[in-house]
Amino acid sequence: MINKVMSMRQHAAFWLAGLLSVASCGTCAQAQDVSVTDERPIAKAIEKLEHLYRVPITYEDTLYLNDNDVVDVTAAVRLDNDGSNPHRVLVPVRRTITFALPETQAGAMRSQSGQSAAALAAVKSLLDSYALAGGAGVFDVSENSSGLHVVSRAYADVSGQLQSLKPALETRVSITEGLRPAFDVLDEICGQISLGGRVVDVGTVPTNLLANHPVNVDVKSASARDILGSISKQIGVPLSWQLFCDPGDGGCALNMHVVQ
Repeated sequence: MINKVMSMRQHAAFWLAGLLSVASCGTCAQAQDVSVTDERPIAKAIEKLEHLYRVPITYEDTLYLNDNDVVDVTAAVRLDNDGSNPHRVLVPVRRTITFALPETQAGAMRSQSGQSAAALAAVKSLLDSYALAGGAGVFDVSENSSGLHVVSRAYADVSGQLQSLKPALETRVSITEGLRPAFDVLDEICGQISLGGRVVDVGTVPTNLLANHPVNVDVKSASARDILGSISKQIGVPLSWQLFCDPGDGGCALNMHVVQ
């Protein structure tokens, strides 16, 4: 089951310190290879890149249905496991990816547009390396006024064949008119979206921030992703999100955090 309390914001200090030293060199940042090991290495890497570039980089998970993409950890995490319980604890296979942090002119990092361009180049390098390594799912990245968005467009089915995947946050939703807490709007969005038929619940979010900031979203048909961007703008702080899904037939959770 997805651990909604899990925070991907627990950075490896030496990894981040190395990136920051590269980004702040006198004239330019030389290209540097970076390695990340995690059950969701793309999500882990973009969390660190987001912290480095101060640009929202959101993540939308793939589906984990193929045996090559899943590992059974029931025996390791359940004290009551005797092998007879049909409810297994599955997690994505832990993978390591190495990608190049592109060379960046130091002057470009002083502007928001320069930071966004550098972040986009780094994410593209990350996704290219992930594809070459044969990771689970197929991902791409897009950019709009609310940041960069890394989204899975395909997944491997039980037979290993790639199948197209419609991202949950590209679902067109309708939001009830009126000034309401942002948390209520987020909850309404989750009630209207799904990924491959899987329910999406509100996960770990800045509850106080969302509950205490009213927003006015009156749309008859807009993508869930665009509405999340509108919430961020109305609140006045940069928000980022991660949509994680359990392997197999499990559900999904939409997590959100403030970019710092």
